[in-house]
Amino acid sequence: MKCDRRVSSQVTLAFVAVAYILSPTPLSPQSSPSSVVARIENGPNHPAVLVLTDGTRFQTQLFQVRVLGALPAVGKMPYLVLAGRGCTDCDANISIYIHSPSDGPMRDEAKQPRYSYPGREFYYEDRSPLYVGRMFIGNCLNRYPNAVVWHQRTRTDSGQLVPSVFIVSAGPDSLTETWLRDRYPPLAQSLGHVRSGACKEIAGVDRSSEP
Repeated sequence: MKCDRRVSSQVTLAFVAVAYILSPTPLSPQSSPSSVVARIENGPNHPAVLVLTDGTRFQTQLFQVRVLGALPAVGKMPYLVLAGRGCTDCDANISIYIHSPSDGPMRDEAKQPRYSYPGREFYYEDRSPLYVGRMFIGNCLNRYPNAVVWHQRTRTDSGQLVPSVFIVSAGPDSLTETWLRDRYPPLAQSLGHVRSGACKEIAGVDRSSEP
């Protein structure tokens, strides 16, 4: 589900207090990426810089960055849900990264988690299916508000695509990962919260696996 990418540099940022969502209510203004990021400076040969709404510049160490959403936190800036890759002119797929600028620079290659982009992934040699996933941001599950949620099927060693739900929840000051493999909420629950405006789905893409 995840692997790591390299990041360096020191960044000092002002803390911004935002409300932590405790129940599946509609998305708040703090959940909008535009409330945190004014613009993105992407370049072909250098990692993207996020220019925040307070004028602060945050060096991401990621390329081709998009800001997909934001998860409110307590006593600091929201956790930004980023799409990007850790290198340029390479075989790495676009992945998902979740990070609050208030936590300082993103961690180094051995410690910075990355997560699967939604859609379908096929093995690069024979195009056999490896992964199918749908991704949601916000208050998308009754028991796991303020989170990024993947409803997914992942291929096992036996060749079966096994369903599960993977969740990265934003608590008051940290992220928590939960992987539900046996008993998990149905996709219909997240789709219901999308219809209510409490959650949004990120469109998936088809891609080959990384060599």
